[in-house]
Amino acid sequence: MEERRQMRRFTLRLPCLIHHWSDTREELLVQTMTRNVSTGGALVETDGPLPPGIRVQCNLLVQRSGRLSGVGGGSCIRLSGRVVRAGTDEMGVTFGEDYRIVRTSHLWEQYRAVLRWLEQWEAMATGQPDRAVA
Repeated sequence: MEERRQMRRFTLRLPCLIHHWSDTREELLVQTMTRNVSTGGALVETDGPLPPGIRVQCNLLVQRSGRLSGVGGGSCIRLSGRVVRAGTDEMGVTFGEDYRIVRTSHLWEQYRAVLRWLEQWEAMATGQPDRAVA
């Protein structure tokens, strides 16, 4: 079989979180690992591959080399993409041109801010305004 890929692929296992919004606007999350990555896409492991043609957002976690600084010491590359093929335990995702690189420490700050906001909303909704002040 003739090789059709135009970009070199690298065997690279990265934690990957894939978001997809269904027709009912229900968010589906797939936590997985990449098997290989190129500038144009990735092959990811999955027990439940999404069908080809589905648009997704991929979040790849990259640790800074030579540093053992925990989860906050790396970066998250957010890429828009589309599922191009699906097997029984893997799926191929092609990347679009939209991407964003965010430090994982910034993701933790966002997570904590959203958590505080939800706790305040819950306190006000349950009539415990003292808990809402943080």
